[in-house]
Amino acid sequence: RALLGLVAVLAIAFAGVLAALVVNIKGKVPPPVCLTDVCVNDARLMLNSMDPTVEPCQDFYAYACGAWQPNERLPGGTASWNQRNITWNGNLKFLRDILENATFSADQSSNTDAQTFYRACMNQGRIAEQGAQPLRDLMDGLGGWIPTPNKTTNLTELLTNTTLNFLLPALFSAQVVQSGSKDKLFLEQLSPPELGLPSEYLTSNATQQALKVRAMYLHYMVRSAVLLGQSLGDAQQHMQKVLSFESTLATIVARTRDSAEPSEVTLDRLQAIAPFINWQAYLHNGIPSGFPQSAGLLVSSTAYFGNLTTLLNHTDATVVSGYVLWRLVQAMSPAMDDSFSTPHRLLQDAVVNAQTNYSAARWEFCMEKTNWAMPYALGDIFFFATRNEQTTDDVKEVINNVRVSFQNTLTTLTWMDNKTRDDAQNEASEMKPLVGAENKFSDPGWINSFYAQITPDESSFFDTMVNYYKYLAKRSLEQLSLGLNTKKFAATSYPPQEVDSRYLYTDNRNKLFVPMGILQPPFY
Repeated sequence: RALLGLVAVLAIAFAGVLAALVVNIKGKVPPPVCLTDVCVNDARLMLNSMDPTVEPCQDFYAYACGAWQPNERLPGGTASWNQRNITWNGNLKFLRDILENATFSADQSSNTDAQTFYRACMNQGRIAEQGAQPLRDLMDGLGGWIPTPNKTTNLTELLTNTTLNFLLPALFSAQVVQSGSKDKLFLEQLSPPELGLPSEYLTSNATQQALKVRAMYLHYMVRSAVLLGQSLGDAQQHMQKVLSFESTLATIVARTRDSAEPSEVTLDRLQAIAPFINWQAYLHNGIPSGFPQSAGLLVSSTAYFGNLTTLLNHTDATVVSGYVLWRLVQAMSPAMDDSFSTPHRLLQDAVVNAQTNYSAARWEFCMEKTNWAMPYALGDIFFFATRNEQTTDDVKEVINNVRVSFQNTLTTLTWMDNKTRDDAQNEASEMKPLVGAENKFSDPGWINSFYAQITPDESSFFDTMVNYYKYLAKRSLEQLSLGLNTKKFAATSYPPQEVDSRYLYTDNRNKLFVPMGILQPPFY
């Protein structure tokens, strides 16, 4: 009887608690439904990606994301497409709308220049009106496109005008890199070049895809030569020789890649390794103040330059100069009308084997080009148009919470010695989180200074691109001669509009960067 009484009391008590819970739940006011523009748009994105026909307990990923891939298309010239690409496209569209409608003040000269650059690219009527003439004029300034029998080609002068003025990696790549030593701030690095096609397409007959791409490449070469004034027969004969030369060059690049051992050399040593040009004249022509003794020369592969010398000694000079000029034609094709730019785009699609007939809208192409040329100017526009103090504070709080959790976990690791633990604690404490943009973006003066030598011309996209290439080459080479005063020329900032993960952390600067570009739906 006592046991039954106890059970009865417990049952009554349980019923009372349950009743209280039910009353409490029923009386609780549910949180309000978020109906802001951001919430509604995010809900739309999630619903469009979901496949409600899938049982979530059987395949939750298919339930949550199963409709995303069928609803998306793979754009032309791309090998993959994901949510990061979509967000990046959205950022470019946002910037496009500003460039097409905004008027910038006098102290925003870099923003105005970015706007002019974009408009020059969008001016397809003017590009079509100019036709091949701008490229013909450029070729004439370099000695002429059409090869002439017994014509003497000054290879040193030609490479000075292409590699140094356009950073064109024809026979070799030349770029300025930071030195690890204290006595030399920067080095001129000479490396095997990037070729007109990936090496496997130039050296392999193993696949139908390789044969198809190489045939498209030759067609593109011949078509361009005809547009520049050669007869069809001469163009076919000449460009076949140029392609054969490039295929041999690709074989040399592939053969010496694995054995490459970068080494710092003197000018005299470089001249002995690769006497096909006058290196002292080449470097001094590129730097008005002369190649500084404090700067070094870094050769990525001496074997490549030795083999290149042998190849050049056994190749007709008109073929060599034809190849160098062809690489410049290829680089400038996107700035030309459809007769040049369309074969260029179709070749790119074939290289990535894109199974699509989709062609990017003109504004997408022009925004990509503008961002490529003037990323910090667009970053300045994007940051001030999208910045939000609450968002910045929220992300900084998340970063700090992760940092504290990481540091607390370090104290529990028995396998880590005390010195390593202290180093890790200090590294975490000293990490500099940057959210949205670097502090320097609050001062437009440095961006205006950075792009001061760019002079876009809205009436000529071709001239705008030539000017940009020369600006880029000049800024790069000035690092060698300016030494410690190169801070204003060094592109060490992070464009705020980016979403690429490579911008998120730099170990050599111990900076964690969360760009404003990724703080957009659906990521944030």
